[in-house]
This record gives sequence, structure tokens and C-alpha cells, in this order.
Amino acid sequence: MQEYNNDQEQWEAIKTWWKANGMQLVAVIVLGLVISFGYQFWQQHKAQQAEKASFLYDQMLAGYANGSMKLFADLAKELEDNFSATPYAGIAALFEAKIAAEKGNSAGALQKLQWAMDHARGDSFRQIARLRAARILLAQQKPDAALSLLQKVDNKGYLPAINLVKGDIYLAQSKMADARTAYQAALQAIPADQPLHADLQMRIIQLPS
Repeated sequence: MQEYNNDQEQWEAIKTWWKANGMQLVAVIVLGLVISFGYQFWQQHKAQQAEKASFLYDQMLAGYANGSMKLFADLAKELEDNFSATPYAGIAALFEAKIAAEKGNSAGALQKLQWAMDHARGDSFRQIARLRAARILLAQQKPDAALSLLQKVDNKGYLPAINLVKGDIYLAQSKMADARTAYQAALQAIPADQPLHADLQMRIIQLPS
């Protein structure tokens, strides 16, 4: 450390250092404050959005329970349009797709499932949407489109379900070897004490050679 003969020399040294480095130091401090404030603001904004979305979602469910389908649809749309960054929007879209499918509106169900695949926060929601859409396409006798949809995997935790649907698609295409392979892949990941395990074993046994 440099030693100074008197306070004047020390003060002159400080002024020289500040002249050379002061603005850079101020810039670093200001940038740090901006980043810190921006992060805190963003976190607060996310919390507020999640709280609003949660309230709207509760109101949407209440509308459905009370038979007010217009209220249900309006609130679901608001969630999708203005709160797509929250998980509630994806859940709302899946819910709408389920209702549409139950009413026989396959086109409407596919539209909502596509929205979930494109916008839903959380790979689980996107994967569920992809599986349900594939089921609808298979029911519409569009096995190639259904299989194409399943080529992208959003969440590997759903691989047993994906392989199960693939097996059904291959079966519809009379591709027995591929169906057997897909069913066996699904079977290996499903615990033996689950009812689906026995069902899959039966499907494999009954497949034509």
C-alpha cells in the first residue's frame, strides 16, 4: 500500500483515482440498482399475476359448477388472453378441450389443445394436451397425424402413456410389430400392481402374430 507524507498528498491521490475511475464505479452501482429493482419488480408482478389468475380460475370453476357456461367461457378466455404466463391458463384450455370433446366438438377440442401445446406454462400441461389431441385424431381415423403429434416429447415422465397411445395408433394401422414394441415399452414402465399393467399384458397377448 502506498504511503503518503501528509493529508494533502492523500487527498490528491483520491482525486486522481476518482477522476480515472469514478464514472465507471457510479455506472456499476447504478446498473446494480437497476437490475435489483427490475428483478424485485418482476417478481412482484409475477406474484400479482398469479394471484389474479388464481382468483379468475376459482370464479371460472364456480361458473361451471353453477351451469353458467358463458361465464366459464369468458373467464377461460381471459386467462388464456391475459394470463398465459401462469399455469391457470393451460389448465383452463385443457378444461375447455375436455368439455368440447364431451359435446362431440372435436374441432373445438383440438383448437384448445393446440393452444395448450403452444402456450401452456409447464411441460406436463403441454404433454397432456399432445396426448389428448392424438387420441382425438386417432378417433377421427387420422393415425398418421396422431403419430406425428407424438414425435415431440414435452415431458419424458409421460413416456409410458405416450407409448400406450402409439401402440393404439400402430394397431389401427395394422402394424402389429410396432404396436407390440410400443405396448411392451409402456408395460415395462408401469408397476405390476397397477390395473393397466394387466390390461396391457392382455393387449400384447391378443395381438395377431
